[in-house]
Amino acid sequence: MTYFEDLSPYTLDDAARGPARNVGWLDGSHVFRTLRPKPELLDALWEYCSILVVPTRGLHTCEFCSSPSNRFVRHGKGLILGSGEIRVFSSTGGAFAAPNLIYHYILEHEYHPPEAFLQAVESGPRPESIAYRELLGRLTDAWRDNPPAHTEPEQFRFLRSANGVERKGKE
Repeated sequence: MTYFEDLSPYTLDDAARGPARNVGWLDGSHVFRTLRPKPELLDALWEYCSILVVPTRGLHTCEFCSSPSNRFVRHGKGLILGSGEIRVFSSTGGAFAAPNLIYHYILEHEYHPPEAFLQAVESGPRPESIAYRELLGRLTDAWRDNPPAHTEPEQFRFLRSANGVERKGKE
């Protein structure tokens, strides 16, 4: 993943229509602060991960894990992370841009984001609110709902038959 120092100006998306600050753009060659996360922070970040901002065409995996995965589950809901970003807005309108893997970095590697970001997560508009979606729409057009992922991948195969190629599920 591209490394950006926390709170440096966001420059990754050329189509962005407003300033944002980078948070959580980690890589294996830079150290980061750690702190055990509170469940409320993880719940809030999970909400932000339900909106995929600046979706990518591929998946980035965690550089700190020996067996990385992009499938994550919280409270029974699965999401694929590593293919986009999140935006968090402060109560004063400031914006933060983070890879959506920030959820994993905080949960598994105890990454401790800057206090300004944590305050924005706590007191800024949430993704389900009209205010959040209006702010997001002013900042970028490159966003959509992050579709839920199945908790277990579906196994299937393609078989050639007299009717052509058919998809067969696990039997």
